[in-house]
Amino acid sequence: MGQIITAAHSISIRNLSERLPISNTGDELQRLAETCNEMFGRLEGSVNQIKQFTADASHELRGPLSFTRTVAEVALRNPGVDRDSQQAFSDIVEEVAKASVVLNDLLTLARADAERFDMRVAPVNLFEIVQESYKRALPMARERQHTLSISVCSEHSIRYSAISTVFAGFSGYFSTMP
Repeated sequence: MGQIITAAHSISIRNLSERLPISNTGDELQRLAETCNEMFGRLEGSVNQIKQFTADASHELRGPLSFTRTVAEVALRNPGVDRDSQQAFSDIVEEVAKASVVLNDLLTLARADAERFDMRVAPVNLFEIVQESYKRALPMARERQHTLSISVCSEHSIRYSAISTVFAGFSGYFSTMP
């Protein structure tokens, strides 16, 4: 019983391939351990499918984003393009660049899940990140007649991993608001 409890406590999302030890006793404890191992197998399969889907989707989106950006950049070089169209193409290039950052973050996370991956952690100035995100989101908020403000008590550095994805999602929130 103690080995089963210890093994159960050690299994997490990072090591779903591990299983509970099974003693051939033919009792309820053996059946319970076998049932738990079957459940761990199903969970492992589901997690692997999600990881694979994320990696595949991220990879498949690279092509259409690159194509969209290239078409918009070529259109911007056309001297016969009117001012409104030029602004629209410029906006497309900018938004594709933002989407590419999010996509690259997703690919990084998918790779990190697929293998042992040492993500570099470095101190960053959170105030600068918040300020940049605010600048990006402010025009969208104003366009929808929303008020957006930031207030900072003090400047602090934090450990950075994928915080840009969070702020990209924040910006995306404003782009989908009615």
